[in-house]
Amino acid sequence: MTPTAPARRLGFPVGRIARLACGAMLLSTVAIPALGADAPRWNILFVFADDWGRYAGCYGGLDGRPTINDVVKTPAVDRLAREGVVFRNAFVSAPSCTPCRSALLSGRHFFQCGRGAILQGAIWDGSIPTYPGLVEQAGYRLGKSYKVWSPGTPADAPFGGQAHAYEKAGRRPNDISEEATKLVAAGVDPTAARAEVLGEMRDNFRVFLADGAADTPWHFFCGPTTTHRKWVKGSGRRLWGIDPESLTGKLPPFLPDVPEVREDVADYLGEVQAVDAIIGVLVAELEARGMLDRTLVVVSGDHGMPGVPRGKCNVYDHGSAVPLVARVPGGRGGRVVDDFVTLPDLCPTFLDIAGVPHPPGLSARSLLPQLTAAGGGQIDPARDAVIIGRERHVAAARDDHSPYPVRALRTRDWLLVRNFHPERPPMGMPPQGAVDPAEVAAETYTVYADMDGSPTKAWLVAHAADPAWRTVHDLAFAKRPATELYDLRVDPWQVTNLAGRPEHAATEAALTKRLLDALAAAGDPRVDEEPIFERSPFTDPNPAAAQKQARRQARAAKPDAAKRLFEAEPLTAEGAFTPGIEGPACDRTGALFAVNLAREGTIGRVSPTGSAAVFLSLPGTSVGNGIRFGADGTMFIADYVNHNVFAVAPGTREPRLLAHDDRMNQPNDLAIAADGTLYASDPDWKAGTGQLWRIDRDGQTTRLAAGMGTTNGIDVSPDGTTLYVNESVQRNVWAFPILPDRTLGEKRLVKRFPDHGFDGMRCDIEGNLHVTRYGKGTVAVLQPDGTVVREIDVLGKKPSNICFGGPDGRTVYVTEVEHTRVVRYRTDVPGLSSIRWADQAAPAEGSAR
Repeated sequence: MTPTAPARRLGFPVGRIARLACGAMLLSTVAIPALGADAPRWNILFVFADDWGRYAGCYGGLDGRPTINDVVKTPAVDRLAREGVVFRNAFVSAPSCTPCRSALLSGRHFFQCGRGAILQGAIWDGSIPTYPGLVEQAGYRLGKSYKVWSPGTPADAPFGGQAHAYEKAGRRPNDISEEATKLVAAGVDPTAARAEVLGEMRDNFRVFLADGAADTPWHFFCGPTTTHRKWVKGSGRRLWGIDPESLTGKLPPFLPDVPEVREDVADYLGEVQAVDAIIGVLVAELEARGMLDRTLVVVSGDHGMPGVPRGKCNVYDHGSAVPLVARVPGGRGGRVVDDFVTLPDLCPTFLDIAGVPHPPGLSARSLLPQLTAAGGGQIDPARDAVIIGRERHVAAARDDHSPYPVRALRTRDWLLVRNFHPERPPMGMPPQGAVDPAEVAAETYTVYADMDGSPTKAWLVAHAADPAWRTVHDLAFAKRPATELYDLRVDPWQVTNLAGRPEHAATEAALTKRLLDALAAAGDPRVDEEPIFERSPFTDPNPAAAQKQARRQARAAKPDAAKRLFEAEPLTAEGAFTPGIEGPACDRTGALFAVNLAREGTIGRVSPTGSAAVFLSLPGTSVGNGIRFGADGTMFIADYVNHNVFAVAPGTREPRLLAHDDRMNQPNDLAIAADGTLYASDPDWKAGTGQLWRIDRDGQTTRLAAGMGTTNGIDVSPDGTTLYVNESVQRNVWAFPILPDRTLGEKRLVKRFPDHGFDGMRCDIEGNLHVTRYGKGTVAVLQPDGTVVREIDVLGKKPSNICFGGPDGRTVYVTEVEHTRVVRYRTDVPGLSSIRWADQAAPAEGSAR
């Protein structure tokens, strides 16, 4: 069938390939070098990294605005750019691993690849020719390390399965940061640790090169997965020198510019730099052997950043734009090509280099004209747009295993998106009740399964009800209209949908017609009346994945199940805090704060996934201890060095002196009543004595009790009538009645323990006391009459303080001195702070940011 006029407007001029297949996108009219005997037959090194989006230093100067490309350091890729060509507008056929790779290897649209058009449930159709097999038949020797076509059955089938694998030296380069972190933990220098892991890639490549005759051309496919989640938290800074704060102001507007997300992006950029290091090793090996100048080196990735809004699995640029950089033997360097290209174009390119005729069915066009051109800019005027799309990613993302079908047309100035089933959730099913943020961060299948599990995803889910972040949350997860239209001249990040606006109706109609006509010409099943993608086998369950998802969702939806209760786990990295770690307290959004992160005098903010950043520093020589939050979001901090209590207003990071009293030994821990009155414990450790203080809302201080033992943990009962305090050295827990004039009545002994010290103490909503037992390494849970219900191991002998948080108030956070970290566990009764927040309006933007 001859392509329609709209298809030709997309840049599909009629030519010899189009006559071989329905709706084929043809070679352009730009001249290409002769094929066959005159083909260059260069060696081909192709580095194709999993989940590597359009992030490399050489793109920083092309973006025209602050982006994360200003931060990432990729000297190997940048060298290829200086000596070769950078494609400014390179896109995937589908922003999902398997369909993207199906399209690339076959030179087709993803939707022309049978069951290779989906991720889970993909089976390769052996009747579809692929470029690796064709160049092998033409005399090329094949080799590969790591991922080529996966997940799918058989694995790497379009590359000949594992017959060409060179991986005996090791597979650790698939997880560079994880493996290097292990070595660093064992005492290896970070530079040496990276070199050791990268050495396995070099040795695999050396074996491949040594296996062939010098005059036999070869194609080597290097497919590292290090940019695929999961990563080691904080590895971007520790291993690759990327300061998360350097990303401030450079994140796209659909990524919250908050410490947790900045750290997550920094860790991702560390993995990008790991890919760059792999490229550097391979290029250095070619150079050392004198082979570089007869080898075409091409580097790219299979879609955008995983685990973030608008990234992987999305047709927006953040999900579908990829790096494409090539060093061409004998070619001119330093060129930037503006032609719109898709990764399937590499298939006919490699065929042309090998002198192989194009097989029937190709929809892609060779890039040899762009690679061999003398200059940059627009080489082929017909290359003015690309088609992108997706069908099914995670099989069980939606309850009926249905896909989320999308097609998009990307031009220089516009992005048109057609969501064929806008009633379906684009990223998968939302949470069914409360979920554990740790599960959301660690496990993709917990909620919104078409977005990989990540700290960013967990942060967004945890802040779903926060008005300040609702727009960002909805850009990630909310249902989308049937049509989206973005004007890239004023909205390069594609966040303002103009579809349906009268002033853009003509543009929307023209782009829609252009897209749908091109899809029809290409034989896209999605535009049939009964698309095959809506029935078996494309909607069959993926049994193993479905079972895994069901288990994860059950655990996440019921985080207080008996088997999950009272099992402590580390939250922050060991050593993140100083031995003065104390605090802790959660604000109403669930953000956790603790004192002395990295150095004395700081207040650290810890996300539900464990990333920590300094929130503020106290003035002068002040050092914090207890932290509490008022109902309006004000943070109160006890300064034990200078006899102060500070207040930090919502929306600020500026400590204001609320109270000072030289009669204090030190304000240690704080309690807060429903009316905002503060109570402070005040031990004198040398004398073994202590006091209690009241701090009114205006900062006035009143000594309520003296002559006690070393007063420490303190809290107010749920009904506001009792003040509980423990004495660390004397191992007593006391209860004071709070009298109408806010003085204290006669104390009552609740419990005396025979051994080990105390520190922090908090109440739950039933009035039970949760007391950290310093020296024993447990939290003791006491009923109001002193009966010990249980003791919980908190993974370190020196727990200093405790608080409640999480979406349902049932997550317990404990600051732990032995390993200078925060640990957490789930409990059966919510903390008292959860009901104190319940009836209060959400605070203005403030302490949780």
